[in-house]
Amino acid sequence: MTQKRGIVILIDEIDDTWLTLCKEAGLNVLGVHELASEKPNSVQKILDRLTEKPVRKQLARFEKAGIAVEYELHAVEWLLPRALFGTNPDLFRENGAGKRVPDGNCCVSNPLALEILSERARMLAKLLRQSGENFHFWMDDAEDAVCRCEKCSALSGADQNMLMMNAVAEGLASIDRNAKAAWLAYADALTVPRIKPRPSLFLEFAPMLRDHREPITSAGVQNTKYRELLPALLKIFSPADAHVLEYWLDNALFSHYQKPPAKLRFDPAVIEADTAFYRSLGINFITSFGSWLGEDYRALYGLPPAAEYGAALRKY
Repeated sequence: MTQKRGIVILIDEIDDTWLTLCKEAGLNVLGVHELASEKPNSVQKILDRLTEKPVRKQLARFEKAGIAVEYELHAVEWLLPRALFGTNPDLFRENGAGKRVPDGNCCVSNPLALEILSERARMLAKLLRQSGENFHFWMDDAEDAVCRCEKCSALSGADQNMLMMNAVAEGLASIDRNAKAAWLAYADALTVPRIKPRPSLFLEFAPMLRDHREPITSAGVQNTKYRELLPALLKIFSPADAHVLEYWLDNALFSHYQKPPAKLRFDPAVIEADTAFYRSLGINFITSFGSWLGEDYRALYGLPPAAEYGAALRKY
């Protein structure tokens, strides 16, 4: 099976320099992203940019070079429009104070909410016009964003995420029987769900809160938590389909989301150790966020270490 080696870049930072860097690094998947914390309704920001012919042509150049383009999106905010709250607040989650709020995800016990997620996932896929079969329509980018209504309160964050993503997968399957949808292990979904995934769901493992200075095999509390969670999740998801979404090149994170960007803290030894661990579990697809490494970063520090990143991924 061909190894999938990728990088996830903010849509405003994708350019010909990154095309050259990806080719030189031997990367074969480009993820397109937007920071939800920076742009409310980040999915709509992506869709708006995709109406621009130069942006579509730029992405087409990646695909022509053999680099698949996928969209990695915190999408529930778009899939369940917040404008519906005024007329149907029961679609939205109940917070710990017992109030319905439109600030993240949905009430997963409401059949209409899941139906809307499913229908608009189908709509979003058509608008993106993605050529590949892996769709990343994640939960909203927020912690403690579960529904605590009477029906949902017994469900873990992982199970609530599973219900949402099963609905997304159902919608995608209605337009493409080969479509696969991501279940993101992130935020409130960092335990093993009891609800089973649809066959077309794949695991996307995103260890954001790990200690990025040490290999994931190190003894620290956070790294141990993630290291033990991943094999447990692989008991219900196929390792062959699983994705790892790392943060090795996520310079927005390492700059604490404050510009100008800091110089990237890059340690190929950590990447090599992590990659060896992930490959030992049978995971074929490994990628990393590569945010805030665009023109402004290059003007300050030169080219980011894309070639070194690619070499570290290819070592195992």
